[in-house]
Amino acid sequence: MTIAQRDDLMSKILISGAGIAGLCFARQLKKHGIAYTIIEKKSTLDATGAGIALPANAVRALRYMGFAELVDKMHQVKNIIYSCSNGRVLSQASLLTEPLNLDKFVALDRTELLGILKHDIEDDIHFNVTITDIKQSDAGVDVVFSNPALNGHYQAVIGADGIYSTVRDLGFGQSDLVDLGVTNWRWVCEYPTKNVQPTYMLGMKNMFLAYPIGANHIYCYAHQSDVANQYHHVDEASVNLRQLFASYKGIAEPLLKMLPESNHIYTGRLRSVPTPVFSHRYLALIGDAGNACSPMLQQGAACAFEDAIVLSELLANFSVKEALENYRTQRQQRVNWIVKTSDESIKSFIKMNSRFSVMVRNLFIKKKGPLNVLGWKHLLANCPLENLSTFIQSNATNRSIKDQL
Repeated sequence: MTIAQRDDLMSKILISGAGIAGLCFARQLKKHGIAYTIIEKKSTLDATGAGIALPANAVRALRYMGFAELVDKMHQVKNIIYSCSNGRVLSQASLLTEPLNLDKFVALDRTELLGILKHDIEDDIHFNVTITDIKQSDAGVDVVFSNPALNGHYQAVIGADGIYSTVRDLGFGQSDLVDLGVTNWRWVCEYPTKNVQPTYMLGMKNMFLAYPIGANHIYCYAHQSDVANQYHHVDEASVNLRQLFASYKGIAEPLLKMLPESNHIYTGRLRSVPTPVFSHRYLALIGDAGNACSPMLQQGAACAFEDAIVLSELLANFSVKEALENYRTQRQQRVNWIVKTSDESIKSFIKMNSRFSVMVRNLFIKKKGPLNVLGWKHLLANCPLENLSTFIQSNATNRSIKDQL
C-alpha cells in the first residue's frame, strides 16, 4: 500500500520487520484493537528457508492465535530417528507419547506458513522502508525512516527484523553476532513421503536431515563444520553437498542424487545472538532479532510465536512501559535456556575430531535417545502461555484489591 492510503501514521506501536515474528505480532495487536504501523525493508515478504518444522510448543502457539483448523490440516510427523551417516539407526522416539503428545509436531513449506500469517495483514505493510535513527524519551520513541513521510513519534518500537536487526543495533547498541563456525544448506525435494519420518543422519563434522513436509515433498537440511568458511559459496552449493556427503547412505543417498541447481539451495551460516535481548524502556525485540540461535531444537518459529503472543497480551493488559518490563521477566528464563542449549549442541558438534568422540556421542544417543527430543520434553513441561495467563490474572486481582482499599 502507499503512504497516502494511511491516515493513522502516528500509530501506537511500530513493528519493524514483516517476517514470521512481525506478522504474528501484528495479528495479535489487531485482535486486541491496538493500533500499529508495520514496515519491511524488502520489497516483498521473504520466504527464504525452504521448509519449516514446528514442534508441539509452536503448534500450541498457532492454536492460541486462532489457527486450529489450519494446524489440523498440516503434515504431522510421528517419530524422530537418529542414525549414523551409513544409515544405521542409533535411536528413535515416538512423538505420540507423553509429554510430547501435548500437541502435534508438524512440518510445511515456509511459503505456506507466511501465506497463513500474512492474511489480512499484508495490506498494512509498508515495504522498502528502513529505520535510520531511534531516539527514546520519557514519552516514547522518535523514529526517523528512509521514507521521511513516516517519521514520527511512537509509544513503542518492536524489532521483529531478524538476526541482523536494525532495532537491536540502533536501540540496544548490540550489533555483534557469534558465528558458530557452521555452513548450512536448505532445499526441498520431490520424493515419496509415505514411509518417511524425520531422520537426522550424523557424521563426524557434518549432519544431514530429511524432514517430510507434505505429500511427496521433503525438506532437506545439511550442515558442515566450517570454521574457515570455505564452503559458503552460493554458486557452489550443489558441488559442495555432493562432495561433503558422498559417503552418506540411507534416505540421504537418493535425495542427494536429486539435488536442485545451486540457485535453488539456500546457503547460510549459523549465527547466534549469544545473550538474548528483550526490552529497554520503550523498545523490545521479538524472534530472531533478540534470540537467534542454532536450529538444533527447531525453536526459531516457536520463539517468534511465543514472543509475539506474550508481548501483545501484556500490551493489552498493562501500560506500555509495564508491558515491556514484564515481557523481559516472562520470557528471559525460557529463551536463555533455548539459546544456550541450542548453541552448546553445535559447539560440541564442531569439537568432534576423532572416531572416539563420534563413538562417545553415538553411545550417548543410544542410551538417552534423540538429542532434540530431550530438549522438547523440557520445553513442553512448562507452558509460557498458561504462565502468562496466571500472571495477568494475578496482577488484575492485586489491582482490584488496591482499588478497594
